Amino acid sequence: MGAGLVTLGAACSGTPNGQPEAVGSSTQAITGSTILSRAEQWVTAKLLYCQAANGAPDLDPSCPSTCVRESNPAWDPYRSDCSGFVAWAWGLPPPGNTTSEYAPADTSVSYVIKGIDLQPGDALNIPGDHIVLFVSWVTVGTEANFYEEPGCSATPDYAHAFTSTVSISGSDVTIDYEGSTFTAIRYTGVTGAGDGGTVVTDSGPSVVPCTVTKTGDMGDCLDTAVCASKGGVSTADYCPGPANIQCCTGIPAPTPPDAGTKTAPDAGTPPLDSGTAAPDAGASTTDTGTGAGTGPKLEGGTPAREGGGSTSGDADGRGTAAFHRESAGCSATPSRGERSDGAWLLGLGAIGLAATRRRQRRQSSLL
Repeated sequence: MGAGLVTLGAACSGTPNGQPEAVGSSTQAITGSTILSRAEQWVTAKLLYCQAANGAPDLDPSCPSTCVRESNPAWDPYRSDCSGFVAWAWGLPPPGNTTSEYAPADTSVSYVIKGIDLQPGDALNIPGDHIVLFVSWVTVGTEANFYEEPGCSATPDYAHAFTSTVSISGSDVTIDYEGSTFTAIRYTGVTGAGDGGTVVTDSGPSVVPCTVTKTGDMGDCLDTAVCASKGGVSTADYCPGPANIQCCTGIPAPTPPDAGTKTAPDAGTPPLDSGTAAPDAGASTTDTGTGAGTGPKLEGGTPAREGGGSTSGDADGRGTAAFHRESAGCSATPSRGERSDGAWLLGLGAIGLAATRRRQRRQSSLL
């Protein structure tokens, strides 16, 4: 809806002919609805555009040499240009900030927000060029209502309302009526609810968004310690509030759990002796090597008995052969002074052979 606008030029830069101006930087608590009600006073009065206080010389070449407009003791100290209009609406001291003294150029009284988050009483700014007040959404994200002081060479040349389609990319908002792209910003002193009823306080449930204009990175205003704990980077001067509240950017996306992760083994289970092979419960291996006897055998090659007890046998009057099995890993070496199963079986074989020979000798003598 671009009808009605002739030109803005540089009329609303707020710095006529490069002349410095006093700037009020204090912020006071104010609601979005109060901001709009103050702005509506100028819109209703159709207050003429001036780049000077009422009755003061106006150095804007597109305006009369002296600012002559409707007199009001509350308004008279303010410039009635685009940035002075926003300063009046936000309750900033006269004569009002310039466009270069609002975010994104200067964050002393305002900060950058996402365009889709615009609330009644917020503003859209082009530093050094033009600034307008956001009134309400017609259709969220695509069409909205605005207030502005347009310029002496514009039509109309006084404070007025307009409606325009918009397009949004992050904090950038292109207003078709203006034919320009602005940055969405919010007054630091906003503490209540706008006309739409949405709470915009910094301490509310919604995190205040921010943009680091030097890099274009967008983030949220967070305590620096919280930002660090999330792996983000804090940048000062882009958020309202105390010094520890800074623009937090670069928080890594959460890593999803690995679905293929296996459960670790029970760390409390004692491992077997790395040098000893575990026995096969109930299984035995037969010694197929050379020798007169056979017997059960551990993997380590040492004969052993099942059951872990001791076995006694009379080996031709030469003592008892005892056998031991370690309870936690199987000893691979017989105890000193004891016989292995092979030796014990060889002894039994020798006894049997001697008895057989004695019987053969007795039988021979009988013959």
